[in-house]
Amino acid sequence: MTYPTPYTVGLHRYAGGDTNAHGQVVKTYEPPLDEPGLQVRVTQWVPTQFGVPEPEVGTTMQWLELFVPDVLVDVDGNAVDDIGGFDLVDLPDGQYEVDGPPWDYTRGFHGWKAGKVVRLKRRIG
Repeated sequence: MTYPTPYTVGLHRYAGGDTNAHGQVVKTYEPPLDEPGLQVRVTQWVPTQFGVPEPEVGTTMQWLELFVPDVLVDVDGNAVDDIGGFDLVDLPDGQYEVDGPPWDYTRGFHGWKAGKVVRLKRRIG
């Protein structure tokens, strides 16, 4: 049994970064953020926390969990590498940064590969 994947999201792979004149790392992505991300099929996403204030930077954090199949595929059915930390995901309400590696629920004693959960975050406000 597998869960259906009725939704698509855009995926931008973290491609490293260069240091700017101020010594700060400028992240780069493939495809670039001003282009649509690689369209991959997902099961669902759900908010886990909304409006967590970060007074030290004057913003608020929003957290989501993105549910993906055990093998991530693009819209053409081709397998693609797992979503990784620092990648970005396009959702209908904006871009979210991946917060660490996927939580893997594919190695249960029962042999069922339920899928993976990817934690997403973004600053708002």
